[in-house]
Amino acid sequence: MNDESKVGLTAAELRQADRLQVDREAKLAKARLAIDPEGYLVSTETGELYLGPGVPFWLTEELREEFAVEGFAAPYCVARRKDSGERGSLAFNHEPRFYFGWEPER
Repeated sequence: MNDESKVGLTAAELRQADRLQVDREAKLAKARLAIDPEGYLVSTETGELYLGPGVPFWLTEELREEFAVEGFAAPYCVARRKDSGERGSLAFNHEPRFYFGWEPER
């Protein structure tokens, strides 16, 4: 969450947003990933750039929270959003594992 998106939040909401940010950074570190100063998703081991700034992605634990995966056919998986039931696909990177490119079914 950037500073602009924090405008208008209560103190409790700001604390929660900060906790979520720290939690995500810990999950990224465990996956050997980081967000560089320019916003790119990078490998902390090799420096390889994976995704550009602002591209939504999910770590495995986050994917399980938001989606029900129905099947895999590398490098894609078919999933259903838990909140809306919307079905679609995501691409994934095997190592380190992360998911991106949500495409709803048409």
